[in-house]
Amino acid sequence: MLRAVSVSILVGGIALSPPVAEAQAPVHVPPEAMAPARYHSFPSLRELAAEEQSWVEKRVTEVIPALMREYGVEMWVISQREYAEDPVFFAITSPTTFAARRRSIYVFHDRGPDEGVERLALGGTTQGGIYTIYRSERPAPTGGDAELWGDEQWRLFRELVEDRDPANIVLNIDEHHAFADGLHAGEREALERALGPWVDRVRREPRLAIDFIAHRIPEMMPRYRQMMETVHAMISEAFSNAVIEPGVTTTDDVVWWMRERIREMGMQSWFQPSVSVQRAGALPPGAPVVPERGDVVLRPSTWHSIELQATVRVPEWGDRPVRCRQEEEAYLDEAGERHWVFRRQEQFHIIW
Repeated sequence: MLRAVSVSILVGGIALSPPVAEAQAPVHVPPEAMAPARYHSFPSLRELAAEEQSWVEKRVTEVIPALMREYGVEMWVISQREYAEDPVFFAITSPTTFAARRRSIYVFHDRGPDEGVERLALGGTTQGGIYTIYRSERPAPTGGDAELWGDEQWRLFRELVEDRDPANIVLNIDEHHAFADGLHAGEREALERALGPWVDRVRREPRLAIDFIAHRIPEMMPRYRQMMETVHAMISEAFSNAVIEPGVTTTDDVVWWMRERIREMGMQSWFQPSVSVQRAGALPPGAPVVPERGDVVLRPSTWHSIELQATVRVPEWGDRPVRCRQEEEAYLDEAGERHWVFRRQEQFHIIW
């Protein structure tokens, strides 16, 4: 499921960073009464992988250089081991790469406006031609051109840094934001040991990782809009007599129907669905949560979840409070204007 860092609510007056690429133009979606949401089938895994590969290539080659220059970053190092990947790893690698290869080190180095940002891989693959493999000229202990591993990988990394002589080296270390804190403790120790005196040039710039992960290119929006319409169609079916028989169907039945339907569609759920019932004589559990603005700047060309809820007392139910909650997907265009990805639900699903 493609999602940016979620926020509770978008309000006027939020400071917006300058865009780094053109955003998808808004599309008018008629009201549900005129055009009920419909299911979309998705392409084969092979076709989808080709589509996602083009997204990765454009984001890596266009968005990363713009962000590095915006934040004055000369070298960005993303290092991880298999089973302990940096969150950024999955945004800079091919859809056919499911994990790091032993230790995979990806280096982005800005050589200036004329030569651009070079993309180097020490370990792992080229990810479909996106990266240049940086190899050692020393023979491998086992002979031939063996895969980089162990001390030789760190020696080669040190030589790369010495040769490029960057003014600063950004590592993904941050105590506040998980998306910018992907360098694991042991990996950091080994990396800094390999840097030697160059460790003095290490700096932290959490906005680089956060903004890159959040940024979406226009080519991704049509597929995302299809996903959102499919979700709306699924919700409409779930809360209808096609699924619910009043007095018989339980809330757990609906929850697991949704899980099975999601799997049938070839999709994955973000978390376990929840379904509850509110009626006269029964107090709903929990209490309303007041959303608060975070301190992460919202950028153009990003996607967000807008979470809203309202509680109203119903006189016919003995003045019991009834909650109505919504979570809809929206995006900010290149001017920072908010648009719904599909549309906002404006009417109840009625089960007779």
